[in-house]
Amino acid sequence: MKVQIRVSVSDRFVPDPKVNLIPSLSAGLASFYRGKKYGKDVEEVEIKFLIVYPVDGYEDWYKPRKPRYIDHKIYKGKPPGLENEVKKRIILELRMPDEKLSGFCEGADTLSRQLLLNEIALLLKKLDKLIKRKIDFDYQQFYSDFISVSENLA
Repeated sequence: MKVQIRVSVSDRFVPDPKVNLIPSLSAGLASFYRGKKYGKDVEEVEIKFLIVYPVDGYEDWYKPRKPRYIDHKIYKGKPPGLENEVKKRIILELRMPDEKLSGFCEGADTLSRQLLLNEIALLLKKLDKLIKRKIDFDYQQFYSDFISVSENLA
């Protein structure tokens, strides 16, 4: 199982050291989940963060997409021959809530990591209801493993 977290959109007002916490969390999760299996239909889980402050009149611009499952898809790049193959991947997007964003940006690194992990945990807890397609994936075990590893990463 491959698990990765990355920043999809970042605001210019979010300090770089806070954005740089995400790759270290991603590396910790990747090493924990490496070699684990939760079913035959999922090999990768990708979590994308939207870290932006709301701007009056543009609140709807950065809404996270619904969670989706991709069984198999080949993305073709602009230069001929450049392809990206995606197999058995769950893609999740979440936006740091406005009320927690200032705590993430201004708080200590441990608080910022804890806020990120809590937001992921809230999303994973209801993941089985969010993905409409029936797939062979043990959501509960994945969630409980995430909770146990997040205590060590925070």
